Amino acid sequence: MPVHVAPQPAPTTASAVDTFEKYFAGNTVPEQHLQSLMQLISIDVNNATNNTSSSDVRKAVVGASSHQLPLALGLLINREVKLLFLPFRIEQVAGAAPDPSIDNKIFAVEGDVINGEASLVHLVDSHFNQLTHLVQVPTVAHIQTQIAADNNPDFMMGPYDANDASTEAVKTRQVCIIPSKYVPHFGQEITPRAYFGEVYPLIEANGEVDDMGPLTKYFQIAITRQTANDDTSLLQVPQPSCPPRNVALLERKQGLLKLFLTGLNHQPVSAAGEAVASSVASIREVMLTQSKKEEDLKSKKKGSVVEEYMAHRFTTLLKLCCVTQECQLPKIWKQLAEAKDKNKLSVLEGAIQQELRDMGQSRMADKFVLTSNFLNDILSLYWAMPTSDSLDTGSMANPFLLSDTNVEHQQMLNKWLQMIQSGGAAPDLAAVKQLTQMKLNLPGEDDSLRYILRLVAVQRVCLPLGHPATTWLYKHHCEMKEFEQEWKNQSGHLGLKGVLHLIWVGNRLSQYFRKQAVSSRPLAVHSNPSEIVDRIERQEDWEPRISPTCIDRFNLGVMMNLGQQADCRDDATAATEMSSLSGASSQGTGGTPGGVSTGGGSNQNQRVDNTAFNSSLFLSYKESAVKSKELRKKIKEEKLESLPDSKVDPKLKMCLAWHTKGMCNTGCPMHVDHVAYTAEEYAPMAKWCKENYNKSV
Repeated sequence: MPVHVAPQPAPTTASAVDTFEKYFAGNTVPEQHLQSLMQLISIDVNNATNNTSSSDVRKAVVGASSHQLPLALGLLINREVKLLFLPFRIEQVAGAAPDPSIDNKIFAVEGDVINGEASLVHLVDSHFNQLTHLVQVPTVAHIQTQIAADNNPDFMMGPYDANDASTEAVKTRQVCIIPSKYVPHFGQEITPRAYFGEVYPLIEANGEVDDMGPLTKYFQIAITRQTANDDTSLLQVPQPSCPPRNVALLERKQGLLKLFLTGLNHQPVSAAGEAVASSVASIREVMLTQSKKEEDLKSKKKGSVVEEYMAHRFTTLLKLCCVTQECQLPKIWKQLAEAKDKNKLSVLEGAIQQELRDMGQSRMADKFVLTSNFLNDILSLYWAMPTSDSLDTGSMANPFLLSDTNVEHQQMLNKWLQMIQSGGAAPDLAAVKQLTQMKLNLPGEDDSLRYILRLVAVQRVCLPLGHPATTWLYKHHCEMKEFEQEWKNQSGHLGLKGVLHLIWVGNRLSQYFRKQAVSSRPLAVHSNPSEIVDRIERQEDWEPRISPTCIDRFNLGVMMNLGQQADCRDDATAATEMSSLSGASSQGTGGTPGGVSTGGGSNQNQRVDNTAFNSSLFLSYKESAVKSKELRKKIKEEKLESLPDSKVDPKLKMCLAWHTKGMCNTGCPMHVDHVAYTAEEYAPMAKWCKENYNKSV
């Protein structure tokens, strides 16, 4: 006997917006004016008339939901800022019976919606008030420095006094407002540490540091202890209470949820509807089993092509792309999933070539060639370099794999040969031949930006518009492009400046993709895209270390030797740079009677240290940025006086690097002068340095 079942609403599809996570991650969220939004929580400590009153803040907050605008608030509860959505107020209506449990009170949805249901909490008026006094907090730069050295997820700082360094006095409200565009980066709650480690770098990348200042001040206070030995902030509040069950309140809540989360419109919400759904659930499940299988099959054929192709990797792909649904993935993924295996390479290569043309790089597009290994790594989601030595793996994070063509690479080598020959030296042709036979075409000193631009094109094709990695990489390229002339003037990298640059980029992107692969919310690249430029302008080191294994595996020593020849170095500079780049120690196993200590490394042009260095006479010159090479050039041009004669051989001059820098190398023409001098014997050199070292000519 057939069973007759009343028609039921269609089940919510996977693509329906039925949670806040899906809603705020989608592309239908209304754009908010950041400045006016942040003005609500901004506190001008110098002019109170510029501050919004607490009552007006409450009106503006509840008014957003009334005007069908989404709003997310945050309260610091148990050392985490918890998000509260769609704040609203139940107004007492004229003629209606008063209900003191809900009348004129503000409520908000706590956490996300689960199976169409969500919890409400009551926000009291004091949640919107200003703090009673200023709080001395660490600066953002100081916070970022400290969290980089401490892995504690509940990391806190302070307390501080008014005169403490790297601090400032700020004030805020008990509640904060999170702009919709940043809600996906917060999740349901976020620690102050995570804000500065993950969200703030994204704010920097978007150029919204000033606009988002009031929210940042909130988190500066949130990460600051109010008293010593007490890991609580002045912003800490108790968990807001849940209101008593009230039909009017529940109906208002459900109406708001269905207004924003349209996927809930087909779900039963009334008590009667829930009862009916429950009573027929088992019968319905039996009857729909077969049809559901058919629908799933159709869905896979029509709308889940990528999921079916990627199989167990699909969830990771969504996380890496910072999306929640297949329809949000870039079209290239559907094209690759549908293409035959033999055509996948040409599909991806063609898309990247077109992107390069759209970027105004037609010549680069015409020469662009993709390898099958790169394609396999993209599809296998091997996006990050396993280690900083892995210059030949890590597709989406590794610009080395998007190298120049053989023609461009040969042009780079020819330029090096010309530099060597123009310096009067004979080039090491065997070394050049080694480089032409390498698996990777490594960049020259000033060629790394071409590699990065190709990686930008790859990311724009494979990642959604506005993806944190693509945004960061493109901003970094723009910063370096603007700095290009100064970049070309940077020397002292033994021919490895371009290689070091790409390692720097690869390390940061690899760290990002490793974290993003296991995160359900979008993260930010934990680095300022202008970091290299900033460090160079502050005369700070930016270069990453290169391990001896990496140097040997990719013949970087060959590039170092060619770079040294191109710069015509003959003093301690080359040995010092090689040591600093590889991280090798410069200390030897013992000194010779002449005060010589040999460092580790190859037998050619080995660094030697002056263990009898006279710091009382020459320390200021050792720490000076002036290089011995520059001074010798001026001497040769007769712009400076000749160096004093060597005590060992009057026909030779004293070695400037050995005596004033405390080091040199075994290939130095004045190596016989690498001996200890007494203070009396140093008198001529001390006089020369005083008169010539910093002389402007």
